[in-house]
Amino acid sequence: MDLPPKGYRRNLVLIAYAAVAVLGVCVFIKYLLAPLLPFIIAYTVALFLRPTVDKICKRTRISRKVAAFGAVGFVFTVIFAVSWVFFGRMASELTDMTKGLTDGGADFIENMIRSSDGVMKKIPILSKIDNQKALEIVKQATANMLESALSSFSAKIPDAIMGFVSSLPGILLFLITLVVATFYLAADIASLNRLAVKFVPTEKRHRVFKIKEKLMKAIRKYVKAYAIILLITGVQLFIGFMILKIPYALTLSVLIALIDILPVLGVGTVLVPWAIVLYMMGNSYLATGLLIIFGIIWLVRQVSEPKIVGESVGVSPLITLLSMYIGFKLIGFSGLFVFPIGAIIVKSVVDAVRDKD
Repeated sequence: MDLPPKGYRRNLVLIAYAAVAVLGVCVFIKYLLAPLLPFIIAYTVALFLRPTVDKICKRTRISRKVAAFGAVGFVFTVIFAVSWVFFGRMASELTDMTKGLTDGGADFIENMIRSSDGVMKKIPILSKIDNQKALEIVKQATANMLESALSSFSAKIPDAIMGFVSSLPGILLFLITLVVATFYLAADIASLNRLAVKFVPTEKRHRVFKIKEKLMKAIRKYVKAYAIILLITGVQLFIGFMILKIPYALTLSVLIALIDILPVLGVGTVLVPWAIVLYMMGNSYLATGLLIIFGIIWLVRQVSEPKIVGESVGVSPLITLLSMYIGFKLIGFSGLFVFPIGAIIVKSVVDAVRDKD
């Protein structure tokens, strides 16, 4: 269907294309993404390995299956080894952190109450309260809130452990499927691409290829840019936490770096309140250190982000935030990352249709 040259009809057709694209992306993400995910990842890895496999076959003249087996085996061996060390360290830190929160929860609350007198003196509103009974009510309410939060967290730990254990067979099946599919795709990805092209009518192939080119370029740019930013932020946090001798440095740096990816939010939403609480509790050294880390991260990001991201992929921050919120509501945590990519897909389709006409 060709677009009208101009006017409201053209806008209506573009809105219809966008609506169909949004519906298609939502249906795919909700019903097809999970079962197809290992094959999508496998195809992506196979595309990444294709030049390497071609070069190995050309220089050594061995069969493509042998070259694909060696390349895939090497890549996944490195990935699994790094993941084993990384997630092993995180699991150890999470175990220690959980044990500290559950076993030392009472001591933590008692220390908070003991230091609350000094904290209240530094808060202008609370420092003007002369009624001792009112101050005790404030302290007790704070203690009850902390105790409730720790109790709720502790109660969810056994369920989380059982949920992880019960999901192990599914994780194992996912990994086996991923590795095997990657091998077969890397060995014969050209034939698969030729087969897929046959299903596209000849007169539509140019438009389809144009959409694919825009789409892959936008997604690569989005994933690569924010992966680099995540890595830079995580490394800065980890080094800073290690210098300050903050326990559970790896786990905390990963969690805070993930928050930094979200629009509007950033490391400041964690580090600044954390520093304020530490300062009011009298730990000015650690509070100053956290603020210095925040300042360095902010400065590095302001300098590096324009160079890393380059030109925007064209999706406004508001649309990105909206897609993240909808994704989180529909499919949970993974929706924070999947739905923005869906927004990029929709925009790429609409742009390709508009440019054609």
